[in-house]
Amino acid sequence: MSDGILRFWGAGGPFTPWRDAYHYILRSSWPTLSLVLFAGYVAVNVFFACLYLAGGDCIGSEQPDSFLLAFSFSVQTISTIGYGAMSPTTPYAHIVVAVEVFCGLLGVGLATGIIFQKFARPTARVRFSNVAVVAPRNGVPTLMFRMVNERSSHIVDLRLTATVLVDETSSEGDFMRRFYNLELERDRSPVFALSFTAMHAITPTSPLYGIRPEEFADRIVFLVVTVTGIDDTIAQTVHSQWYYPSSMVKHGERFVDIMVTRNGRLTIEPQHLDATEPL
Repeated sequence: MSDGILRFWGAGGPFTPWRDAYHYILRSSWPTLSLVLFAGYVAVNVFFACLYLAGGDCIGSEQPDSFLLAFSFSVQTISTIGYGAMSPTTPYAHIVVAVEVFCGLLGVGLATGIIFQKFARPTARVRFSNVAVVAPRNGVPTLMFRMVNERSSHIVDLRLTATVLVDETSSEGDFMRRFYNLELERDRSPVFALSFTAMHAITPTSPLYGIRPEEFADRIVFLVVTVTGIDDTIAQTVHSQWYYPSSMVKHGERFVDIMVTRNGRLTIEPQHLDATEPL
C-alpha cells in the first residue's frame, strides 16, 4: 500500500501484464505509456531492418550492408514518409515493404485509439486526508475522514461508501477476515464542490464497537473508501478510492478546520487537510 492505493500481488506466480495488456496500459502513467510505445516503435523498425539486411542488396542505396540505412528505410516505410532516396529493388523487398506498411497502419490506428482512450478516460481528482481520526461527537466516539475536490468542476449526486476489513476468529477457532459496511451519517450529497467530512458513529451496532484503541491495529486491517458521482463538465460517472490502514487511524485527535472566510468568501485551505490536534 502506497499513497492510499492498495496493490495486490499473486504469490507464486509471475507478473505477466501482457495477459491483460489493454487495461495495464490504460492504468499506467503517461511516461510509462510513452516509453512502451517508443520501445515498440524501435523494436518493429529493428525487426524489419534485419529483414531487409537478410535480403541482401534489395534496397537502392550506396551501402546495401549498412544497418543504419536499413533502419532508416524501415522508418520511412512504416511511417509512409517516402523521401525517395531509397526504394525496394527486388521482389523480396517489395513483399517486406508491403507487410511493413500494413503493420504501420495497424500500429498507428492502435496507438491513436489507446492514447485517445487514455486521454478521454473520466477520472475524479478527489484528495483524501492521509489520516482518519476517532474522536467524540455529541458524546459518541466517531470515526472521521475527509476529502476535497481538486477540480473546479462539481461532482453531482455524490455517493460515498466505507467498508472495514476486520480480523475475526469464529467460535470453532477458525481465523478469517471479513468486510463490514460502515453506516455513515451522510453518504450522499447533491453536489461536491469544496470539502466533505464523512462520519461513522461507533455505536453498539457498529463493527468497530468494543475494539479498544490498543487493539485497533491488531483487529482492523484497513478501511476502504469509495466515491462515485457525475462530473458536471463531461456528464460522465467518475470515481475514486482510498485505503486507510489501521496505522493511519488516530485516536483521541480531531481534524483542524480547513474552512475559512476571507473577504466575505468561503474558501478551504487544502494544505491543512491532514492537520489534526489533540482533544
